Amino acid sequence: VTAEYLEAARYTGEGDYDLTAHQSRKAQFTPLITRLQIVDQQGRITGIVPSRMPLKIIVHFNAAKRIPYPRVAVAIEDGFGQRLFTTASYFQNEQPEMAEGVFRAECDIPSLPLAPGRYFISVSLATKSDWLLDSVNGAVQFEVDCEKVYETSERHLSVYGPTLVDARWSFSA
Repeated sequence: VTAEYLEAARYTGEGDYDLTAHQSRKAQFTPLITRLQIVDQQGRITGIVPSRMPLKIIVHFNAAKRIPYPRVAVAIEDGFGQRLFTTASYFQNEQPEMAEGVFRAECDIPSLPLAPGRYFISVSLATKSDWLLDSVNGAVQFEVDCEKVYETSERHLSVYGPTLVDARWSFSA
């Protein structure tokens, strides 16, 4: 199962992924999600992003019918398919009332909290009343790279876990 999950991530170039005929899309879904792009803090489309830096995920759609109150979600998973976090357009107050035709949704993550490694992105489109309209699990893979994860330049070990948390320690007697 893990090998199939890893193989399913469709790759068309560094950070630019065609999802129109993705094998992980279930047969009941019309392919409304057409493309996904990963953009780094310099505005470059890339498949390798630095940890703790801004990240933009752009999802492209093509919908023949009007979609009232579209809800887009992006989930980040590890190589075993374990969901690490989800961000969604409906987690914020400002939401579009309608989408139709060719459109895109942009998700800005101010600071990517992932340790160095390989990760996957799942993406979905829904409405509040109809639930899922399209979904692609394990749609794309990308890599998080970082020369300096901690301020001390301590090397990050996988035993520490896949997420990075800012913390300050103090000692007292």
